Amino acid sequence: MAKIFEGRAEFVDKTLEIVGDEMPAKVYAQIVSRVPKRKITYNHIPRGRYASMGLAGSCELADMFEFLRLHPKPTCSHHAARQIFAEMQTLETWLGKNVPKG
Repeated sequence: MAKIFEGRAEFVDKTLEIVGDEMPAKVYAQIVSRVPKRKITYNHIPRGRYASMGLAGSCELADMFEFLRLHPKPTCSHHAARQIFAEMQTLETWLGKNVPKG
């Protein structure tokens, strides 16, 4: 993000999408388990149960999570993002550099 602000003239009047790894939640849990060597388990919460939690915006969040679960298609271009920010890391690479092992 800093690169965008530092080079603002290059990005004026352009729409940029923020992109990161896009994979099923179970794969995220596997990666997060592997890097710090701590067991993380993905537990799906059904849309209706999440929506009924009584939290502010829980219905809207439940709808969003359900949509993303049913339609896990990439929404942004990783290739375009890497052209702007070649240093972009995968989740696994970032965790490996930033999470204490143990």
